[in-house]
Amino acid sequence: MKYITLFRRAALPALMAAALCACTDRTEELGGDDGRKPDLGQITPAVVYNAPEDIDGPVRDIADGMTFYFARADYSGLPAMATVSTAPIPGTIDNDLEGYNILFDPVQYYDGQMTTQMQGWFPQEGGTYRGSGVSAMVSWAIDGSQDVMMSNILTGTMADRGIDYQDRDDHRFVFEHQLTQLQFYVKAESQLAMEQWGEIVSISLPNQQYMANMMLGIGGMMGSSQFQPMPTRTTLTAIMDNNVPFEIPLSKGDDDEGQFAGLIMLMPQTLSVGETTEQTGLLLDVETSTGRKEIKVSVKNTLELLAGHAHKAIIEFKQGPDSVILVPTEWRKAEVDVAVGKPQPYVRKGENYIVSRGMFGDAADYNIRDEKWTDNSHTGENSIPAILEVNVTDLPQEYTWTAAQGTNPCSALGADWRLPSLAEMQLIQQYKGELDKEGTVTPAGIYWTLYSDKSGYAYTIDMDGSHEGVETAAGEQHKVRCVRDIDMSK
Repeated sequence: MKYITLFRRAALPALMAAALCACTDRTEELGGDDGRKPDLGQITPAVVYNAPEDIDGPVRDIADGMTFYFARADYSGLPAMATVSTAPIPGTIDNDLEGYNILFDPVQYYDGQMTTQMQGWFPQEGGTYRGSGVSAMVSWAIDGSQDVMMSNILTGTMADRGIDYQDRDDHRFVFEHQLTQLQFYVKAESQLAMEQWGEIVSISLPNQQYMANMMLGIGGMMGSSQFQPMPTRTTLTAIMDNNVPFEIPLSKGDDDEGQFAGLIMLMPQTLSVGETTEQTGLLLDVETSTGRKEIKVSVKNTLELLAGHAHKAIIEFKQGPDSVILVPTEWRKAEVDVAVGKPQPYVRKGENYIVSRGMFGDAADYNIRDEKWTDNSHTGENSIPAILEVNVTDLPQEYTWTAAQGTNPCSALGADWRLPSLAEMQLIQQYKGELDKEGTVTPAGIYWTLYSDKSGYAYTIDMDGSHEGVETAAGEQHKVRCVRDIDMSK
């Protein structure tokens, strides 16, 4: 059997593998038209996202083609005499080499007479870089919609290429998150509360830190990298899925988290026991279609909202004689990640909808189509829709691929139901544990996909095995799990 993978995601295992490998030592012998000396070496450090195994989120994958930005300082003698770059230097991830490497544009080289320091951040959008003299800084407007990452400092010379600089045995940028994430979930205690409050419209946090300075540690500032808040505050509003209001769902009990209602990225802070203090400034402004309510957040124990972590706030809408009281339940660590800045697909709570085009645009590293599939003829296509609905169970019998694709037994379920593309089935395998609509049977075993690249064979996916598609004889019998494109705006 022949194996094929049709799309690539830079998932955590790949990143950890990158962390374990040394960078590629590529020496460029240059000369001629570029005017450089032939003994200058190109700087091509490795890069990795520093994700501990038990991270709660938000997780950002590092992927081929992703662009980071860097500042550079060069000095002879003491760092205090360094010259810092006056403009950010783009660096793009390239994993065609060993591990994930940064290729700078323009290409960066060691100077044989100097020591070079470089430090990176992500993303450039929203940040203003200032490099002058012996220091560099990036000023950020924190608007709640994107994460910010900053790397360590890499130091090297032409002689050691940074790999053996001062007994270092590696040469890679390690990026760490600078913001914390809040995820909001809502539910109503009763049918009357649902009717009284209608649809959730927005959740905002007034009086939040708006500006921050990223003090880079290169040059004369060596060793003092910091991400510091500035005395400017604003209101941050949680980003809802597609920014569309929705009806607050009825609570199914104390263990029910409710429905995801949006998330916010903000500066790390500490919540003290009791009502919100002036220092934390954490006040929720919740708006529904029938009213508005302010909530002072309280916690049972001091709560650290740390950089690189996410927490859930579950808000229950209650029925009352005068006004509904919104009570946030105990804060919980997020068990699933809602990616920010580099979107990833996610499953809507309590449904079998895999959303790939949502609050932050298209999911990265996926080919998302605009046209809705209405038949079973796209055997060569391997795109995914903006929202994919997965049927709760398999078809009651197994089929050959010829029968599954040709007669389309999925059509017995209703309009638009069909066999999944290979990319869609890979998506189902990846998120099968999160499909939780009532009555859902978790996919297990071998399933047909639409994809076929030669006569007599088509690709299957083993839900309990590899993520790769397996080229399989079309006459074999295997399971079928039907899917359809869904329009959530209706």
